[in-house]
Amino acid sequence: MADLNNGWTVDIQDGKEPNQEVEAALEGLGIAYDTGVEGRDNTQNKPFTDKDGNGNQPPTRGYYITTFLTHGGTIIAENNRSPARQAPGAAIPPLWRWSDIAWLQWSTLAGARAAELRYIIQDNIYTELTRYIIEHIENAQAPLYDVDLPWPGHLYNAQSEMALMLLGSPHGIGVAWMLTDHKNVLGIRHPWARIYTQPNDNPDRSGREYDYFLVWELRDTAT
Repeated sequence: MADLNNGWTVDIQDGKEPNQEVEAALEGLGIAYDTGVEGRDNTQNKPFTDKDGNGNQPPTRGYYITTFLTHGGTIIAENNRSPARQAPGAAIPPLWRWSDIAWLQWSTLAGARAAELRYIIQDNIYTELTRYIIEHIENAQAPLYDVDLPWPGHLYNAQSEMALMLLGSPHGIGVAWMLTDHKNVLGIRHPWARIYTQPNDNPDRSGREYDYFLVWELRDTAT
């Protein structure tokens, strides 16, 4: 496994079981979860040298928790908080974006299969801006707070206004960067966006009636 350096600690969490909502997506897409399951919990919890060469910068405590299905062409982003968001205004390590870390680990773990990446699943989205965009899109279809939108949810082609709005969200930007930066491996991929929701198990505590999920289907055609 490639060393992330930059003050990151990588804990291997292989053998993790998907939650029920993600399992529904995997089954719906026909993705096996029995081989090539590689879990990585990445935490920026050690001092580092910033891009200007200033050493011993305090850790940001940013983290990216990700599962890679190397035989299923899938990355599952489970729980992310970037160093820039976790420590606003503080120095950040040169290697800090989700897209860079996820690709480094995906390409290392998948090896010759790296070009077979087809899906990025974003689990239980709680970033307010992304949730607002999802609500805006889905309220045009039906009142989101009055309906459940279980798998398969709604799928939007890569050239649709809805998919482009999502690609500009905090959850879409990392996908866009990954596809742009690694065209030499992936070729030209078009990110179709799928939204589905599940009722929150504890809405009184969480303040959220529904949990939101995004699946990016990386297709060879835009429509």
